[in-house]
Amino acid sequence: QIVVQELSETALLARLGAGARNLPFLPTRGLIGTDLIAINPDLVMVPDPFGGPDVVACRALIPDVALVHCHCADRFGNLQMEPTAVWPDIGIMPKAAKKVIATVEEIVDTEVLRSSPERTVLPGFMVDAVVEVPFGAHPTSFNPRYGYDTAFHRGWIAVSRDHEGARAWMQRYVYEPATQEDYLDRVGGTGRLEQLRRWEITE
Repeated sequence: QIVVQELSETALLARLGAGARNLPFLPTRGLIGTDLIAINPDLVMVPDPFGGPDVVACRALIPDVALVHCHCADRFGNLQMEPTAVWPDIGIMPKAAKKVIATVEEIVDTEVLRSSPERTVLPGFMVDAVVEVPFGAHPTSFNPRYGYDTAFHRGWIAVSRDHEGARAWMQRYVYEPATQEDYLDRVGGTGRLEQLRRWEITE
């Protein structure tokens, strides 16, 4: 069962940041004036102990498992992004979680990672499992490896307007594929995916 919780990106990063630092909460002002505080028990307005305006305390979030996707890793689980990750999520969410499972576009020799150590975003001792999954971010883009699959998203939008269409789509692309290779064949196979590698717009 999936339970949906309304959070802004600011609140989510604050909650994960608290979990990563072993703190009960982290404060933010980003939610003041929104309705999220009223509907979410993990967000509470508290006074600034130093006399400033009130802030929102975001309760620590400690996921059971963090699933992350990176460009490459070695067999020890050292993870790298190409180029170095811009968004802070990759450096926060895994550190808050009890377990970390990483999927990567390719597993490479450790010497490849040592040639550009500044790209390492998570050391192997923090990763519990690493799995090679080419096109693991599909249908979204994964710069600089491949572009966004616009046509695939448009197909989903078209069929998801009714329950049966959405169910059939989920069955074909989510529930039925037994392997990543099976999934990639269903979305067009090698030829079409190479278009994404060349950042060609697919209609």
